[in-house]
Amino acid sequence: MTSARSAGEVRELVVAGAAVPLLAGAEVGPTWYDGQWWYVPADAPDGADYVLADAELAEEFDRLRARAERVDGAWE
Repeated sequence: MTSARSAGEVRELVVAGAAVPLLAGAEVGPTWYDGQWWYVPADAPDGADYVLADAELAEEFDRLRARAERVDGAWE
């Protein structure tokens, strides 16, 4: 399995409906794809690739997704 994906690739996956960003309408940010969370680390240089979230960070993204669902019900 690929351990990094370019921002362009993630954007294409979102547009195609294969991936879902944590925050609806967000251009960049944690994105759910293929049963896993992908994100760009905060300390990464501009243009860095998305990487897989480790278990601890994935749990945090799950909590944030649940909060977003309660706020706007937009998560599918």
